[in-house]
Amino acid sequence: MSYENSVKIGPEFFAKAKNDYASFPWAITREFLQNSMDCGSDRVDVKIETLNGFTRLSVQNNGSPMSRDILTGKLLSLGGTGKGFNGSVGGFGKAKEVLYFCHQEYHIHTGDLRVEGSGAGYNISEAEHLDGTVSTILMDGNYTEKLEAAFNNFALFAQWDGVIFINGKKYNCDLRKGSPRREFSWGTVYTNKTFSGRVVVRVGGIPMFSRLTQLDRCVVIELKGASSDTLLSSRDGLRYHLQDEFD
Repeated sequence: MSYENSVKIGPEFFAKAKNDYASFPWAITREFLQNSMDCGSDRVDVKIETLNGFTRLSVQNNGSPMSRDILTGKLLSLGGTGKGFNGSVGGFGKAKEVLYFCHQEYHIHTGDLRVEGSGAGYNISEAEHLDGTVSTILMDGNYTEKLEAAFNNFALFAQWDGVIFINGKKYNCDLRKGSPRREFSWGTVYTNKTFSGRVVVRVGGIPMFSRLTQLDRCVVIELKGASSDTLLSSRDGLRYHLQDEFD
């Protein structure tokens, strides 16, 4: 059966997306950088600036650009995701709300396509070819310091062959796992002496979340299997049936 009308989604719906995360600056950081790594990038350029009470964040990668089908059918579609599971990062189809839809406006230039939007509405047009993707969002409020700290921490906690430039400063992502300590069905625990007092939970070297600890070294946990089996949809923690073992 076909229908003439569809449900309208107002801006208030997306405004609540920030509340789904323990720290939405960290969520934005994680999702933009994870997407950049997943598309085969080896360099990401991040620019953060405050403009008259707004924060403008731009993230550009040199990976494979999105096709029109992926852009409109996956990224700009609620619930749609181009991610597989089987141990890969992502796959919930939720991050786009906090990446794009909940902000004042967003712009995406990928390959030969350009998107300009706000909330659920957007326009798509042809553009001069770009080798990669650049996403720009305008956020209501001053989040510059929190975003800079989140991007810095991501680079500190990640293990990735590429480089990240944050406002022109180069960061390598080279936190090695260290020595294996304990095996769980959902992940492997490692320790190293890079720094102390921190547990970093990752998927394939990409940090999902971190916690403070009293240990005099760094603990790295690499998750196994499907992300949907181990992580909450926010990716801010493990699913509840795994939490006791994690604690």
